[in-house]
Amino acid sequence: MDYIKTEPRLLIYNSVAEEQYKRFHTIEGFSNLAKMLKENPSIFRINYQWNGELDQIEDFEYVASLAYACKNIVFVIEEVSLFCNPSYVPRPLAKIVSIGRHRNLSLYCTSQTPKQINTLIRSQSSEIISFSQTEPAHIEWCRAVMGDKADIINSLKPFQALKWTPEKTTIFDKHWRPLDKQGKTVLASLQNSQSEGSLDTPDSNPNSNDPSETNSMEIENGPSGD
Repeated sequence: MDYIKTEPRLLIYNSVAEEQYKRFHTIEGFSNLAKMLKENPSIFRINYQWNGELDQIEDFEYVASLAYACKNIVFVIEEVSLFCNPSYVPRPLAKIVSIGRHRNLSLYCTSQTPKQINTLIRSQSSEIISFSQTEPAHIEWCRAVMGDKADIINSLKPFQALKWTPEKTTIFDKHWRPLDKQGKTVLASLQNSQSEGSLDTPDSNPNSNDPSETNSMEIENGPSGD
């Protein structure tokens, strides 16, 4: 939620009626969504929910096509595995994944298990966020993207999350605060260091939420060796 809540043009396909999205403007049914987006507002944050007007698979494909047509949009799909599988992805979603960047379109997908996500989505992922996983097949799916950093996943504590990008890997607590190498929140670690007079970077801002400015548990991602 914190990741996307400030996006100016946000469309969430809330396939499972997640409560956390109710803070956004809720629209039910494709015809109502199309009517609103036809006006092309500069700012919108939409919690879209299927209303049974169409078959849900058909409804999703229409909404995905509409997201592609909008340009300059963040499209979020809750439980993407409801609409694709490892060997099949509907054409409107494949279009977003393959060439959506040309329309400044960003895509976020959630899934209970990574192995259910189509390989096209995996191959184009620039960022992966994962909670603890222990199933070997799921960890191997992650390893195909992030290399040996996938080994960290099965050691995460409850509610901790791993965020992987090609540049670095960071561990976060349940409040989405980066952790240092001792497993403490970055802010607490900085305060302790200052009180002990051992902070090496006196100009650092202890209130900063930017992990790059702190001693967070970031692991620089070199060659994976795959």
